[in-house]
Amino acid sequence: MDNTKNINYTKFNEQSISKYSKDDIDCFDDDDSAISFLKDKDSFRAFNIGIADTFKRKGIDIDPEDKSAMASYLFSRLKAINATVEKETVYSWIDGSHRPKVEAGSRKRIYEICFALNLNTEETIWFFQHVYYDRAFNCHTIEEAVFYFAFSNGLSYKEALEIINIVNDADAPAGTNYEGNYTRFIQKRIKSMNSIDELIPFLIANRENFKAWNKTAGKTLKKLADEIILPARSKPKVDKLKRMVSRYQSAKDHYKNSSKTSSIYEEIRPEDYKDCGLIVREIIFDSIYDNYDLSQYEYIKELMSNNNYTKISALLRHLLTTSEGTQKADYIPYIVRNNFPTKKIISDLLSEEKISTSRSYDSIRKMIILLDFYRFWVNIKLSSKNDSCMSLSKEDQTKTYIEETDACLYDCGYENLYAGNPYDWIFLCAANSDEPLVFFKAYFSELLPEQQV
Repeated sequence: MDNTKNINYTKFNEQSISKYSKDDIDCFDDDDSAISFLKDKDSFRAFNIGIADTFKRKGIDIDPEDKSAMASYLFSRLKAINATVEKETVYSWIDGSHRPKVEAGSRKRIYEICFALNLNTEETIWFFQHVYYDRAFNCHTIEEAVFYFAFSNGLSYKEALEIINIVNDADAPAGTNYEGNYTRFIQKRIKSMNSIDELIPFLIANRENFKAWNKTAGKTLKKLADEIILPARSKPKVDKLKRMVSRYQSAKDHYKNSSKTSSIYEEIRPEDYKDCGLIVREIIFDSIYDNYDLSQYEYIKELMSNNNYTKISALLRHLLTTSEGTQKADYIPYIVRNNFPTKKIISDLLSEEKISTSRSYDSIRKMIILLDFYRFWVNIKLSSKNDSCMSLSKEDQTKTYIEETDACLYDCGYENLYAGNPYDWIFLCAANSDEPLVFFKAYFSELLPEQQV
């Protein structure tokens, strides 16, 4: 695909989901597959293409083929607002050799680009989501709360920085304990303000409340993790299951085909383990309906041996074949590779102390999407053999999944799933397939073959 042409990436990526979600998982290594599409650098909007698209949206009449003219214009606009960016850096963005990293240290630079190009609030949100691929306006920080007001009211970058300095230098009262979504509360309050004279006293009066954030996201991640993993209180029950399975296997090996083993055989049912977390229940479910020609006990023993399902990292190995991330696999797009769910990331995010000041919004959003995907689809799977369950059509299941995930992301202050984001694209593609969990696991098994455990 020629990236220099005018492409509606949102439409293009949505159409690609319709195509590749029908892939046969045994053909993921084909040249035209969901795997090859993800690896193709032209499949998703690159940063330099996003800059060109933004120029067009703002009516900036520069030929996107003229990289030098584009870079020169953007650099001049950045220098006009006194942004401390090097000329070589801007040129590397435009020629596509580099892009700003999706991390805390780059966010101010992205806001500077938006100020330099005179974007409004909606255009800035679009730029963050569709070009930079990260959350815009965490209004639970003083800096981004002021930026939100500035973009909403046409203030310059210089004026925004002056307000930030005034607020940070002022004496502030003690913080208060707001029980709701404080970020949304701040955003709504700021949106209702008409002047700097309203904004500054509000920020100073509430400044101590801006020292920690991600409260809703932290609660959401903990709730998802608690639903998925084996609770400590139920571990003895699963340990007993493991011992029963081991005894049966030992007896079977000893007596071979003797009927003596039947006296200790007991069918294991997922509904008897509802207090043991979704991973354990899925393993038991699969031991009945999808055990790859193993006996139920053999399957359970193979899956549960040497795995501690009280740890969320077990889910990463269960779903992604690894808990160590992509390990800088260059063939995977940076937007997927960066902040990819790992054992360390989930450990940090489940720490109330660490997540409360984390500016790694990308890692938080990615982990929410992963855990919520598993929660939704494994519950669908576990109810699929229940004759009394009025099941939705597959199309309605997918629609419900997207609606629930979008609502979850919104509650945590994040943007909806977006087909143009390569990380989101994987989940949307899997969700639209006939068997989302099978598709997803097979996809990552093929994408990260050297890291299987």
